[in-house]
Amino acid sequence: MNNRLQNGQRLRNSFACVVDGETEIWYLNMLKRNEPSMKSISIRPELPQKKTLEEQFKQVQTLAESYTTVFWIIDTDTIISNERTFAGDRNKSPRVVLKKCVSALPESLTDLSCNGLILTD
Repeated sequence: MNNRLQNGQRLRNSFACVVDGETEIWYLNMLKRNEPSMKSISIRPELPQKKTLEEQFKQVQTLAESYTTVFWIIDTDTIISNERTFAGDRNKSPRVVLKKCVSALPESLTDLSCNGLILTD
């Protein structure tokens, strides 16, 4: 995402992270604690309750309007595990939902990384 203009002035770089669990928040707090250059950042849970992938994605889209960069950190192991035990409508399976979210991203977005995740039909 590019730096946004506000009142004709470029905003300074600002970052938001949307995470899907307590473990990811712990990772961010450990990074802050152990990385001297990150001492001045604030980490606070913006998603205090568990949210679905769709709800998280909507949050990412909303944050993208205010921040220059938004990171969405999800536990793909959980998606894969939930996929194996999912018994509902196949169009609402975790893998399909994630694939729909990723495909809804603008084509101009080039910094997409889905490490370890294969999104196939």
